[in-house]
Amino acid sequence: MKANFILLLLFVNTCFGQYPFLEINASDIQSRWKIQDAYLIEDSKTNSYYAILEEDKVTHGFKFDSIGTLVNRITSEGLKRKYKEIIGHIIKNNKLLLIQKNDKGNKFAYIQYDFTTGKTKEAEYDIEKRTDRFVESYCTSDRCIIYTIDISNNNSLKKWEYKIDGKSSVKEIFLTKQLRMSGIKDNYLSSYIIEAKGFTSNIDLVKVNNKIPNNIEITANPNKMYEYENGFVWTLDGDLEHTILLNFDYPEFEPKVRIIKKSRLKNEWGGKSNSFLFEDKIAQVMSNNKELIVDIKSIEQPEDLIKTLRVGKKEEIEFKNSQILQEGSMYSFGSTRKMEKTSKLLRKMSSQDNGISINRNKDKYHITIGGIRKQTSGGGMMMPGFGAVPMGTFGAMTVSFNPTFYAYGLYSNTGSTRIECLFDKEFNHSEGEIEKNVFDRIDDYKEVNERNIKVESITYFNNRVILGYLSLREDRYLFKSFDL
Repeated sequence: MKANFILLLLFVNTCFGQYPFLEINASDIQSRWKIQDAYLIEDSKTNSYYAILEEDKVTHGFKFDSIGTLVNRITSEGLKRKYKEIIGHIIKNNKLLLIQKNDKGNKFAYIQYDFTTGKTKEAEYDIEKRTDRFVESYCTSDRCIIYTIDISNNNSLKKWEYKIDGKSSVKEIFLTKQLRMSGIKDNYLSSYIIEAKGFTSNIDLVKVNNKIPNNIEITANPNKMYEYENGFVWTLDGDLEHTILLNFDYPEFEPKVRIIKKSRLKNEWGGKSNSFLFEDKIAQVMSNNKELIVDIKSIEQPEDLIKTLRVGKKEEIEFKNSQILQEGSMYSFGSTRKMEKTSKLLRKMSSQDNGISINRNKDKYHITIGGIRKQTSGGGMMMPGFGAVPMGTFGAMTVSFNPTFYAYGLYSNTGSTRIECLFDKEFNHSEGEIEKNVFDRIDDYKEVNERNIKVESITYFNNRVILGYLSLREDRYLFKSFDL
């Protein structure tokens, strides 16, 4: 019987392409039943790892060395309840600093874990103006930079830089001149990233990890942030004629404006457009109820088209590998509605927010093109495996801190109308079925272990996705690694 059990474990590991990564024993946790959220952080300089397990009133910090041995653990009494979302971190001198924000995004605080002394420190930051709102963050191993915008000033962007000792500095940046010189008609940054809703203003920018699968729910957002090795870029697609790129490069991480023109629709009335960055390329999608255009270009030389796809409403879509799929409609009742006519896809996309997503899976590009219905903000959202999750909670929706967790949570919960397509590395259309990706394999693994999985976390490190979960059977918190 024991031999059969071992063979079963080997079979499970082989089928799902997963292997053990880290683990926390029940003896290192005060009460496994009180754990609400978990996080995993990598220190790329020392190849060490930090795990954070959060309870209602306290948080536990664990440090592991490069081979997964527990080095130390510290418990913090935590911050005030209003600081619910982690937005950044710094690792230096055997210390870990976690920066958190309130729901409004106008107040910040931090917890510092000192793994040398075994002590923690908690403090709040003073923000100069109550009209400042959190936009996004970017963290290196020893620096964390947070950007805020003044919702009472059309173009005032502030760069806050935080250090491991908790100190901070701020610099104000104005982009009006750069946007005007680039030929952009609307040269106020606030026009693109601030969305007014009644008496409140929401920041409309989402951080995207383009190395993993992303569905249209994420990529249909008109404003996105992509991180790379020495900086990051914001893309703004509120303009039908251009994609605006704000490049933030090392070491200053201050924006430089670029624009990439979009192809023009024959009839621009009712047109929608968006973009997606992947590798060293940009994909732009333009559509209305009569026509769909997809352009793939080099970011550095966008005038040289790599691939163009065009289809009219009366034409067949020859590059799709699926039927036209509609999910989340009032008629589908949770199932997938399948359609054939191109005109139906274009009509749906013209009344929705359109988007495109590209994911490299082995030697193929999996491209998703479609649109989603505009969602109302606030309240909770159902995410598979997570239940009803309120936006901005400590662990559930930390988009800034962990976009991979956000992407996985929305991956199987789509309300989109879309087509799925396959292309080879030269972007020639490939026949065949869409193969399972890393998120599919994690779902398969969870299905086998469904009763055994609680308090999930999903993290991306170096071409692998780490699934964390509380194993009631083994009485441990486990981290399993899945290769892309």
